[in-house]
Amino acid sequence: MVTVYCDICNKPIEKTPSRAKRSEHHFCSKECYYAFNPRVAVFCDFCHAPINRKASATKRRPHNFCNKECYFNWQSQQRGTEDPLNRKQTILCFHCKQEATKSLWEIKKYTKTFCTRECYDQWKADQRTSEERACTICGKLRRFDASKLKRNDLFFCSMKCRGAWTSKENRGENHPRFKGLVTLMCKYCKKEFERTRTSFKKNNKKFFCSDHCVYAYMRNIQRGENHPYWRGGRYPYYGEDWREKQRRVRNRDNNTCQECGITKTQNGKNLQVHHILPRSQGGTNDMANLILLCNSCHLRQEWKISRARGSGLLRYRIENAKKPEPSTEIVQQHFAW
Repeated sequence: MVTVYCDICNKPIEKTPSRAKRSEHHFCSKECYYAFNPRVAVFCDFCHAPINRKASATKRRPHNFCNKECYFNWQSQQRGTEDPLNRKQTILCFHCKQEATKSLWEIKKYTKTFCTRECYDQWKADQRTSEERACTICGKLRRFDASKLKRNDLFFCSMKCRGAWTSKENRGENHPRFKGLVTLMCKYCKKEFERTRTSFKKNNKKFFCSDHCVYAYMRNIQRGENHPYWRGGRYPYYGEDWREKQRRVRNRDNNTCQECGITKTQNGKNLQVHHILPRSQGGTNDMANLILLCNSCHLRQEWKISRARGSGLLRYRIENAKKPEPSTEIVQQHFAW
C-alpha cells in the first residue's frame, strides 16, 4: 500500500500503487470530492427545469437536459419544419382504420402505425387472445392463438395427429409438390413399377422395386469381379491340409521362434507359420518351406521380402506358373539378408 494525502484536508489515505498512479487527485470522502469539484445549478434546454451538474460536466457539454425525452424533443425542434422527416402525412391506423397524422420519421421507423396509444394496446391484446378449435383428426379441443387462426384452416392437437393427416390426405396427387408418376423397371426382377419424380435421382441408372431386390442384387450379382470397387481377389487358398501342416510345424519347432527363440508361453499366443519362399514366387506348403516365427519376426521377414521386390507385398500379383520345389540353398539363404 502507498500513503497519499487528500487534496482538501491533507488527511493521509492508503491506496494501492496502481490506484495512486491512475488518479492525479485524491480525496478522503465525498465531502472533500464535492468541495474540490462543486456542483452547479443549470437549466434544461427544453423544459427549463433546474438540474445539478458538475462544474466540469457543464464545461464539456454546451446543452443540458433533465432526461432523454427532453433531449429527443429538443432534437425535433432543432430540425424545424424544413426537415423532410418532420413533415406530416395522413395514414390509416393499423387497428381502427381511422385517419391519423404522423411524421415521416415515425412512419419509416415503425412498420405498424396507430392513431393513439389505446389503439395500440387494444391491438396488442387482440394478438394475445386465443380460441378453442377441434382437432381435424381426433376432434380433441385445444386453444390456438389468434394469429394461427387467421393463417390456418386445419388444426391438430399433436404431432401424431398431424402426421396421421399428412400420411392420409397430403400425399400422392393431393401433395402440393406432386409432379406425376414415372414407370421404371427393376434392375433385379425386371418388373415394372411406378415412382414419383422426386423419389429418385436423375443420374441413377439402377432402380429396384423393393428392398428385397436391392439386397438380392448386391448379394448375387454385384459381387466379386462384377463389383465396381473390385481391385483383385485374395491370396490363393493354402489347401485343405493347411491346418495339419501348421500343427506339424509347431510340433517340429517345439513352439519356439526360429529366429529370436521366444516360446509360445512367453509370447502369450500361438506363433505364426511362415513360408520361406513365398507362394507368389513359387513356394509350396512343404515342410522344408515352412518355419515357425513370432509376430514381430514374421513381419520383419515379410517386410524384407516386399522390399526386395521393389513394391508392397499386397500389390504383388500372383503368377500362375508351375511352382518348383524349394531347394536347401534357398532355405539356408532365407535368413542371410
